[in-house]
Amino acid sequence: MTYRRESFRCKVLCQWARNNIIPDVYNIRNKMSKGITIIDSQYKEWIAELSKRYRQSQVKAAVKVNTEMLRFYWSLGRDIVQYSLDNKYGSQFYGVLSSDLRRELPDVSGLSERNLRYMKDFYLLYSQGNAILPQVVAKSDDAIQPQVVAKSDETAVVPWIEDLFQVPWGHHRLIMDKVDGNRDKALFFVRKAIKEGWSRDMLLNFISTNLYEREGKALNNFTSTLPKPMSDLANEITKDPYNFAFAGITGKYNHTTIPPLAFWCARAKTIFLLNIH
Repeated sequence: MTYRRESFRCKVLCQWARNNIIPDVYNIRNKMSKGITIIDSQYKEWIAELSKRYRQSQVKAAVKVNTEMLRFYWSLGRDIVQYSLDNKYGSQFYGVLSSDLRRELPDVSGLSERNLRYMKDFYLLYSQGNAILPQVVAKSDDAIQPQVVAKSDETAVVPWIEDLFQVPWGHHRLIMDKVDGNRDKALFFVRKAIKEGWSRDMLLNFISTNLYEREGKALNNFTSTLPKPMSDLANEITKDPYNFAFAGITGKYNHTTIPPLAFWCARAKTIFLLNIH
């Protein structure tokens, strides 16, 4: 009998929340959504400018995260190559390395055996020719800055290295799969993706059309810039799961997953349980 009375009281509280609290919440929301309307042209231009600046800042932030992640991937691939680790430890090396890194970094993704192999390929592809490695040099303010050294001059900077950081890792994996070790071809598609704002699907489509064979020398005077804020490339780099994982952002929050009625019924049940103790 006690359980039935408590259950009945809980249902009553839920019904009360449905009839009283929830309508008030919706009324407040409706009043707030109506608000005032500003029709001043300068104000509208300011809002448009703020939106543009926000998107630009968002892309810059995503590129910075992407840059640090790719530098780490490069350095890991460099270590494997320079120390001949896969030759030293045999065919099971990548599986063991993946397991060991995951044990040390349990909350980090992107450390699969396959992705580790891509890191080595990434270094091998772009370290061809004069470029040896981008070193991380400490500054007096503890900031770090990449420096790409060449065989002939250890302070020389390879101009195209920054282009790599403007493109998501998924684009790089696709390019590595398709260019068969041709660095010039890889750089062509990296720069094309930046210039045209290509998504990964668009990149795959253009690689399949033999575009490099037709226009391979057309981007010799390419000037590196950030992805255009409203481009498909910018959209993908700001939502790249590799970047989120590298920045320590796992999972996602969506306020729509909690229906208002269920929320208020839960609140009512909580109040009820507190009152009976």
